[in-house]
Amino acid sequence: MKKTLIIFFFILIGVFVGLSLADHKSEYIAEKNLWKINKKFNSVTRDTENIPENSLNQLLSDYEKFIIKFPNSNLLSQAHIFVGRLYVYKKDIESAREKFEETIRIFNSIPIVVVKALKEIIHTYKLENDVPNVIKSYERVMKDYPLTSLGLEAPLRIVKLNQKLNSPQAQKSFNAAITHYKGLIQSYPDSLIEYKVQQLLATIYLTKQEWKKAVNTYGEVLIRFSEPHYLTPAKADALTKSINTLAVFQLNDFDLPVSIYKKFLIAHPNHPFSQRLKEIIIELGKMKEQSSTDAVTK
Repeated sequence: MKKTLIIFFFILIGVFVGLSLADHKSEYIAEKNLWKINKKFNSVTRDTENIPENSLNQLLSDYEKFIIKFPNSNLLSQAHIFVGRLYVYKKDIESAREKFEETIRIFNSIPIVVVKALKEIIHTYKLENDVPNVIKSYERVMKDYPLTSLGLEAPLRIVKLNQKLNSPQAQKSFNAAITHYKGLIQSYPDSLIEYKVQQLLATIYLTKQEWKKAVNTYGEVLIRFSEPHYLTPAKADALTKSINTLAVFQLNDFDLPVSIYKKFLIAHPNHPFSQRLKEIIIELGKMKEQSSTDAVTK
């Protein structure tokens, strides 16, 4: 009996290994197959002004065959996306959107795929200059996938779009974006989400030329996200440059950045960036003195 169980155990292992190898081989074949189709896609669509209709139709056929032949491939979503793009090149925008919506339905449990399809849908509306539906699509991402990269950026994109068009909705979208971002900050304190959102919020203030709020928001990021994986040397340099530039050249305020840096030094006296901040404080003091001297001279 024991010998039989051992034999059965090894048979099961053999079957499992065999299936794993078969799956791996199948995925390799799928990857090679799709690479060839994508290469043809890039070649055909290189000259967007002169794309032969029959070449687009052949590519559609190739992708559809791939979808049927490799229904369990990890690359399946990519094939669906490319089919939608082909319809865009065929100038059949409705069919393109239908394909992207189908992709969303099929892969609704994979946010990265859904967001990619939504980006494609937004692109189709942009091609038609359909601003209301571009905004609706961004709002859809905000509602359904708020923590994805596109979901986080959506309020800012809506603000910039309304501002660019000088829309009467500009102020409303600005207020809505601030409310949305502050809500996320409250819901996800001290997290990567808050870290990203604080910087988006600062950008919102910049678009409205609310310089002091932008400076204070950058200051929040500097002080509250001092860990090395957040505050890299490059990031610290970028934040201080933004703070200094806005405070000095937009607000003519040398004390505001100094107050931010002093708060940082109190909170993180032994931080690797502390010495640099001390140097910046001295530099700002000299600039303030020079500015006062210049004002008296004038």
